[in-house]
Amino acid sequence: MDMALRPIQVGVGSHVEEGRIELVNGKLVAILVCLTGPYDTPGLQGKWFVEAGFGSLSEKHELFSTWEEAEAWVRHHCQATRKGGSGPTWLS
Repeated sequence: MDMALRPIQVGVGSHVEEGRIELVNGKLVAILVCLTGPYDTPGLQGKWFVEAGFGSLSEKHELFSTWEEAEAWVRHHCQATRKGGSGPTWLS
């Protein structure tokens, strides 16, 4: 499984956040955003959020303390889908 990430700026409301697109075997699986803007919910500042997930990560909107945790989560879910045999074939 070949994983790659690319930095990207993501428009969130009226401001722009640092983000990453996560690719597995050249296919987009997730867009992650570092929350640095003004948020009403305490504790969000600096967290990484799964803004959008695709394939086995669709409908998952997780929150992580660090980028490394977010990347490990993506890797784990993509490997689990690959081993389970019921996921999308493009992860193989």
